[in-house]
Amino acid sequence: MNKGPNRVRVIVAGVLALGVSVFGCAGLSKTDPVRGYLYVTNEGSNELTVIDLSNATTVNTIGTKPMPGGIVTSMDGRYAFVANYSGTVSKIDLSTGEIVSDVKSGEGTTGLAIMPDGKTLYATNRNSKNVSVIGTDDMAVRNRIPVGSGPSYIAMSRDGQFVYVSNSISDEVSIIETASNRVVNTVKVGEMPTGIAVTPDNRYVFVADFPRGIQVIDTAEWTVIKSIAADSFPAGMAVSPDGRFLYATNVSTDNVLVVDTTSLEVVQKIVTGNIPVQIELSHDGRSAYVLNEGSNSVSLIDLSSGKVLKNVKVGDRPSGVKFQNLLTEK
Repeated sequence: MNKGPNRVRVIVAGVLALGVSVFGCAGLSKTDPVRGYLYVTNEGSNELTVIDLSNATTVNTIGTKPMPGGIVTSMDGRYAFVANYSGTVSKIDLSTGEIVSDVKSGEGTTGLAIMPDGKTLYATNRNSKNVSVIGTDDMAVRNRIPVGSGPSYIAMSRDGQFVYVSNSISDEVSIIETASNRVVNTVKVGEMPTGIAVTPDNRYVFVADFPRGIQVIDTAEWTVIKSIAADSFPAGMAVSPDGRFLYATNVSTDNVLVVDTTSLEVVQKIVTGNIPVQIELSHDGRSAYVLNEGSNSVSLIDLSSGKVLKNVKVGDRPSGVKFQNLLTEK
């Protein structure tokens, strides 16, 4: 495994907009089929893979702008919004595959989060040291918020009041208040933070300290209260909808750590494909979808058993993932 600077950049560019509301699905089985789609951005092949989860097969491949990463969807499921490391955010009509808008966000755009009402995007611009605020209707940039150096991964609180940004060069997390669109706090963490996730009650923010482990930030005091050891380099992270578990990918040991958010201890390890970089959960917390950069695949995992039910091939260097239920909010 290449652990040099280029390898690090690939991991950072493969961003999941954590903390964004997703829609439910059931576990993959013949008697209880998943009803929804999985959208996977592929940084190496500049495309968006669409997977029908009812039969776990690829049903469409959509061309994107160069180096797509973070992805979120509109509340009605009609549009996908994609962050491109080439510096733009695209709005894609999923019914036609057409890029209906592509707005300049900054330099090195990687991560995306969307407000609960679906009207506003927050995009991290790694090389511009800021976060763009973009309207989803007209795709106009409303604001650019200065943060730390190397902003990459991004998460939003469930109520939409705060956005959390990991700054992988300045080794800190920026907390943005969405009402004012300004940074209201900054927390120093370990070395080169990447993945970030927040509990539904906004009590804890978990940050992947790339070389060391997982840092736990208590939002009551805005301090790191614990460091959870990881097998290797943690990257993508997600918290279960009920807030009981944190899931974190380990990129060089090919597994996912399961952390109890009450005890803050590792309680399980789930084997995945080669070099897992991102993870997405279903709304009901029964299924996980893990991007494997090394094998260019996504693992469909039943969390009750901790077993991979199927690995689906995607494009080159998968980097972002979003689940969308067929029963979307209107």
